[in-house]
Amino acid sequence: MQVSPAMGQSAATGQIIGTVTDPSKAAIPEAAVTVTNAATGLARTTKTSAEGDYVFPLLPPGNYSVSVAASGFKTQTSTNISVEVASTRTVNIRLQIGEASQTVTIEATAELLQTDSATNGGVVNDRTVPALPLSSRNYTQILGLEPGVSGNVPNAGSLGKNSVDVFVNGGRIMDNSYQMDGQDVGNMETQGTGAILSIGGISIPNPDAIQEFKVQTSLYDASYGRGAGANVNVVTKSGTDRIHGALFEFVRNDIFNANDFFLNLHRVKRPPLKQNQFGGTIGGPIIKRKLFYFGSYQGTRQINGVSSNSVANAILPGLTNDRSAAALGAIFGGLTGANGGTIAADGSNINPVALNLLNLKVAGGGFLIPTPQRATILDPQGGPQGTSAFSIPSKFNEDQYIVNVDFLPTSKHTISEKFFYAKSPEFLAFTSSNVPGSGTTDLFKNWNANIKDTYVATTSFINEFSFGYHRAFGRVTSENQVTNQSIGLTPGCNSPFMPIMVIGSLELSGNFNDGQFTAPTAWAASDQVSWTHGKHNVRAGFGWEKDIADSADPEVTRGDMAFLTFEDFLLGRSAAQNGGTLSNILVSDDLCGDTTREFRVSNLYGFAQDDIRVSTHLTVNVGLRWEGIGQTSDGKGKLVDFWPTLASNNLAANPFSGFIASSNFPGTLPPGIARNSNRTFAANAWALNNFGPRLGFAWTPPRFNDKLVLRGGYGIYFTHPPVNDAFQLIVNPPFFSRQTNVGPLNALATLQVPFNPPSNEVFPNFVPRTPTSALTINSISPNWKTPYTQQWNLGIQYAINNTTSFQIGYVGTRSKRIETTNQINQALLASPSNPINGQTTNTVANAVNRVSVLGIAPSGLNQAQWIGYSNYNSLQGTIQKRLSHGLQFGASYTYGKTLTDVTGVGTFPLGGGAYNNQFDPKNGYGPADFDTRHRFVANYLWNLPNFHNNEGIAGKILNGWGASGVMVVQTGPALTFTDRSAGSIYGLAGAFGTFGATLCPGMTPANILTPGPVQTNLNNFFNKNAFCAPPQVGDGTGFGTLGRGVVYGPGQHNMDISIFKDTRVGGLSEAGTVQFRAEFFNTFNTPQFASQTTTQFSTAITQIGAPSFGQVTATTVSPRLIQFGLKYTF
Repeated sequence: MQVSPAMGQSAATGQIIGTVTDPSKAAIPEAAVTVTNAATGLARTTKTSAEGDYVFPLLPPGNYSVSVAASGFKTQTSTNISVEVASTRTVNIRLQIGEASQTVTIEATAELLQTDSATNGGVVNDRTVPALPLSSRNYTQILGLEPGVSGNVPNAGSLGKNSVDVFVNGGRIMDNSYQMDGQDVGNMETQGTGAILSIGGISIPNPDAIQEFKVQTSLYDASYGRGAGANVNVVTKSGTDRIHGALFEFVRNDIFNANDFFLNLHRVKRPPLKQNQFGGTIGGPIIKRKLFYFGSYQGTRQINGVSSNSVANAILPGLTNDRSAAALGAIFGGLTGANGGTIAADGSNINPVALNLLNLKVAGGGFLIPTPQRATILDPQGGPQGTSAFSIPSKFNEDQYIVNVDFLPTSKHTISEKFFYAKSPEFLAFTSSNVPGSGTTDLFKNWNANIKDTYVATTSFINEFSFGYHRAFGRVTSENQVTNQSIGLTPGCNSPFMPIMVIGSLELSGNFNDGQFTAPTAWAASDQVSWTHGKHNVRAGFGWEKDIADSADPEVTRGDMAFLTFEDFLLGRSAAQNGGTLSNILVSDDLCGDTTREFRVSNLYGFAQDDIRVSTHLTVNVGLRWEGIGQTSDGKGKLVDFWPTLASNNLAANPFSGFIASSNFPGTLPPGIARNSNRTFAANAWALNNFGPRLGFAWTPPRFNDKLVLRGGYGIYFTHPPVNDAFQLIVNPPFFSRQTNVGPLNALATLQVPFNPPSNEVFPNFVPRTPTSALTINSISPNWKTPYTQQWNLGIQYAINNTTSFQIGYVGTRSKRIETTNQINQALLASPSNPINGQTTNTVANAVNRVSVLGIAPSGLNQAQWIGYSNYNSLQGTIQKRLSHGLQFGASYTYGKTLTDVTGVGTFPLGGGAYNNQFDPKNGYGPADFDTRHRFVANYLWNLPNFHNNEGIAGKILNGWGASGVMVVQTGPALTFTDRSAGSIYGLAGAFGTFGATLCPGMTPANILTPGPVQTNLNNFFNKNAFCAPPQVGDGTGFGTLGRGVVYGPGQHNMDISIFKDTRVGGLSEAGTVQFRAEFFNTFNTPQFASQTTTQFSTAITQIGAPSFGQVTATTVSPRLIQFGLKYTF
């Protein structure tokens, strides 16, 4: 990779600038300068300014020559000038005295120093992208080569495309922006790179179709927006005047691979992994110098038994294959449930629904709740438990196509078309469930189309217009077909299928969103101009985008339920049957209704940027960007929000108060329900006050000319909120009803009738709030404001020699108005002097009466708010050597710290919320869940020297060898310990939130980690004796006292290596070459243990009291995998 300036270009173009001087270094004005694309013959001409400067903006990436002619001087041509996406090449030319008819041709030397802007980032070109080892030929796997970028090491064993999300300079996943050929390709639902549920990821063109891509990490200019994190621009290839192309095949087979660490531990044989990626590219002229084409196809066929969707590690109750009541009583008799009740020694009181589930078998003949393969320690109730490791092959297929056409009708006019399509069906053996039988069959499709028209009006004025289309289709179908009738369970809604069940750390019945369908579609148009005048290079433009997101989520109506322990599951009794206040079912979540939606969002933007070359030693970048960001509406008017400011606790007179419907809501609203003034859920349908100034400079001290540059700047950037916010409102009345009963509110629940009382089942129907209703409502704050980030940096770049540079600098960011979802109906503490709704004491039972909004459960009002903030400070260093003598390499180091008051990583299902007290988010300020303190990453490409002049058999065998690789060493993530029993006095115990744990007296965070290597502490990675029960408040518990991120999990250290051999064979062209390559992922087969989980409904190993607490059961990177490739290029 290399650092390049980022000025005078669009998301899919670059720029050449320079100064023309005479032998005495005096400027030559009015010199004629011509730039020519070597591949297509595209030529543009301009004249130098009074200061001798020239600019060629908005050039398609490629190889160019620059020719300069002036009276009294020899005509000089500089060749082999590589123009890169979103970058500027500086080509200064010193003419020699002579006649213009005399010509001098020289090969241009790439500028090492970035002397034209303060932007940080780097370009990966078409030589490096296919050269580095990419397990699934996915460019996002090398996004992390730049300093300031962090994230998990790419897992070569992942199913499918294996797209990688990154965190850039303290930003969250949704802060990143991705473009392909100048068009945004992000999914408006979640804004990550990979698929989540039915929400498809970004389009991933194969490496042989990529011209280059650039990752801009900070202080990119005003022409870029949408996010405050990374700005990633990918450009696919175009046709040229010569036919060129490639054929390739990449193969993986499990016979070459190592086995997974935990499968080995459980004596499970190495699972299958077979992958074929094959295809080709071709490009050339249709009409010489006028019309060009480029096409690409890649097919992927994968059978994968090692991915996280294929391998599951479960902590299971100590069952045998005898599942009779008597056998269960013999094992578990005398044990109590965490919420009460005692199992009879003869098993006579074991719940019949539990018995039915325990005896159910899935395809393949195994039990739905398996017998453990390996016995371990006792569970929290004293019952036997064990572990099992499962490997069931998942499958992924993809066919992707690219068709690009470029037309040059005149020397001043260029029209280009880009089209991408991919279809990707897959089968996932495991999603949320960690035992077999609940996989999904999925289908994803991506379309991208873009037309761009570039017109050179004069030598100093250029206009570029583009129109684009993007669509991502996704559908998920569940494999689990166990019916409620077959197990004797009464459903809350009309879904025939069993609910999702979380039993300690065991998860049954798949994912909450199985059956989901989404189809986000975007239309976009933009126009920008470039004008050069004297010292100024001015660009300005505007754009419009319309997003449409049709979706449905019908299977959420199965509902979900949670048991603290397996013993509670066996009992499945109500509070009355247990003689206490708690049912054995801690949480019952009943959902029912219509989930189809037709979301709509519009966005506008405008920008102006002036790059001012103040002198030969100083360039100043000044820009301003405006973002007009629209909020989400629904085409059928099915948006209903709940605004607490409209809610009255006089429930007899105002039972519907608080609800507010969009202005296009169909039908008549009941009295008390407000109708919004616009078609969204918000008070303001647009956020228009989003002005982001950008200021940067690059200064080369005169005495250090061409050796050192000081760069710095400041900017404000805005992040577009995802449509997933509005998607959360589908569970609100009148088209949907949700009843979440937690703790004492779930006292009536039994395993036979878990949803008691159930939710409403008649729609459309607004459900009134009553003193005993305890509703669950999702809300979005009506006063939304766009999240924004301030960025600043200051750094020094130094040229060590003609090919190697070193850069070190400080980068800081501060983000405000980060979106966070909080449970804002948390019960208040009452006293005789401060009664709450007539309550003067605090008990667990009366928490439902001590809330701000009566009729809604304390954990039942989940509101998205824009109140979070974060700070990031870092020292970043990088050294880069451009290709010379067969070797190029880059290495970067980041020492950074991200502090925030928002949990999660910034995308579904871990978008973020408050820690502990929901009314005091700042109390949870600490290291971010994705905080990575130290990160070192290096990459290299080494073409070994030739022998025997490439002649004879020896020359053919010994020549053409090379190697490449990527190495990552980084510290582990910040870990936060939670306790689901905390916060019961506030009505939050057991709720889906982040409530802290409590250290015992005399203990400190230093006592948490068990001393010794992780591998020797797999079952007790944490010292459970360091933790005590949460503080007592009344007859319940308060919040834990431990802060966030107090210890860090295991780090990662990984090496991927590729060895290749190039042999010239001719064939379709004289330069035809065959390359054989062998790629080794996790080359040294190092187990890298996981301490976090991102699976929906999964139980974190940091959850106090969970069977999985302190038990490391997974790795973050696959065992060593080997891939072979064969490619013919011509």
